[in-house]
Amino acid sequence: MGKIAEQKSTSSADIVRQAIDAYDPDNDVSMPELMELVSSNLQEAIKSTQSANKVMSNALDIISDKQG
Repeated sequence: MGKIAEQKSTSSADIVRQAIDAYDPDNDVSMPELMELVSSNLQEAIKSTQSANKVMSNALDIISDKQG
């Protein structure tokens, strides 16, 4: 998912939102298969967001140390 988001210059969370928006209930995908896919993508989006939060937190700490 991260690679897709990077290729499209967007976030993993946005890719998940786009996938949810594109979901067609008339499609022949079984519910358990769909839930597994959503769960997997959501977990990846959460990890990506947590990683970004750590990077931002470290950057803010560095800025704060330089200012203080």
